[in-house]
Amino acid sequence: MDGILSVNIDVENLVGHINYNPGKIKLDGIEKAISALGYKANDTEADSEAYANLPNCCKMLKDRQ
Repeated sequence: MDGILSVNIDVENLVGHINYNPGKIKLDGIEKAISALGYKANDTEADSEAYANLPNCCKMLKDRQ
């Protein structure tokens, strides 16, 4: 996404940090994009259908079967 400067994901702790240019992209736009991929972003819940369609390897440990 235009305006994203860097992304660091800590898979072990299930957290990500995004550095962005607020002059090019707003935080709520980033959160909506993450949600649309099936992941929770701050207070923006994950899109449940997108989450259900994630490969098993990309789901939370408790949801893997």
